[in-house]
Amino acid sequence: MKKNLSIVEVNMGNLSSIRNSLLRLGVSADITNVAEDIENADVLILPGVGSFGECMNFLKAKQLVEPLRRHALELRKPILGICLGMQLFADCSEEHGISDGLGLIPGRIVKLCPDSTEYRVPNMGWCDVNICKSSPLFPLKHLQETFYFVHSYYFQPEDKGVTSAVIRYAGQDLTAAVESENMFGVQFHPEKSQEAGLNFLESFLKYAQCL
Repeated sequence: MKKNLSIVEVNMGNLSSIRNSLLRLGVSADITNVAEDIENADVLILPGVGSFGECMNFLKAKQLVEPLRRHALELRKPILGICLGMQLFADCSEEHGISDGLGLIPGRIVKLCPDSTEYRVPNMGWCDVNICKSSPLFPLKHLQETFYFVHSYYFQPEDKGVTSAVIRYAGQDLTAAVESENMFGVQFHPEKSQEAGLNFLESFLKYAQCL
């Protein structure tokens, strides 16, 4: 039996592009910011763009923090964080001061600080993503993929073992994707990454038994 999928609406970002990508793969999804819907969903996608603190304030105002934590940590249902949605998985962010995150995967969100003007902030455009380990969403045969990024901050997990993919930026490897049991997060935008993005979303949908 196929699982039901909900997209969490955080008042930031173009959710229709994500839903349209899912529809291209034959999967429908509700867009919701209602706690009861989050609690009843089998699978969640948490997208977002913009400010970490503002997004967390929105989730708190809608009383979504505990349902999201219960979904991921207690019930261990699949969840995919995209861009800011992935950053929200962390314990905290240093964006505009320190803000608490959802605390799903231990770590913090820090600002891109390149030494050279060759590297822009935000990091915007297509980046080669190097796969660190085989996972349900990154088959080992795909050692490198190219995805679309827009971000000024990145995830520094406490345990480097949760990092499933990186990009090379200003001489260092930055986290492009994390994975911890049922929790998956990507800094890139699969919905803007053409065929590679669709392939990635298809892998998640298969893992989550939505296909």
